[in-house]
Amino acid sequence: MKIFEDFVRCLLGGILIGLGGTAYLCCENKYVATLLFAFGLTAILVFSLGLFTGRAGNLPKYGVKYIPTLLITIAGNFTGCALMGIYADFRGLADVFSHRLDAPLGLSFVNAIFCGVLMYVAVEGYAVTKNFFVPTICIPTFILAGFEHSVADVFFMFAAGVYSWKAVLFIIIAVLGNLVGCSLLPFCRKYFLKETL
Repeated sequence: MKIFEDFVRCLLGGILIGLGGTAYLCCENKYVATLLFAFGLTAILVFSLGLFTGRAGNLPKYGVKYIPTLLITIAGNFTGCALMGIYADFRGLADVFSHRLDAPLGLSFVNAIFCGVLMYVAVEGYAVTKNFFVPTICIPTFILAGFEHSVADVFFMFAAGVYSWKAVLFIIIAVLGNLVGCSLLPFCRKYFLKETL
């Protein structure tokens, strides 16, 4: 039952990311759009739902036994984003996702790492301060910088109707990059700075 409940929390998290993504795509002002996109993470934090890039930073703390939790999180998030993407139907705007596939995979991986770092700062910053300023500033930062958020990318992929093996490979690269980025600061804090996480 715990697995099902966690999947539902992550499914809802994916839907909220999709809602933020929909608002982002519908807004003509790119700066306002990035703030609207932050709605997804804000709602996830308020309702204690699951988000892969919010949980991936726990890997250095819990080790390999945490991997099943991350897999459930990815499954729920991706399902929620896929459903929202199909519903939103931005197929006329296929470039909202397809341009990402033109970048070298190595660059996409690095961009996903930087996004992961910012997502860790956003989630941990909120956990420490209970202030929404940190996540609200981190989200526009990764979007405007062009960094890759694997969960959001799934929404954009389905919303744009771009289905290919190249797209799947891109999502896998983004997941791995996000995982490295989200784990980077907590790993350094635990093993180099000797902090208790």
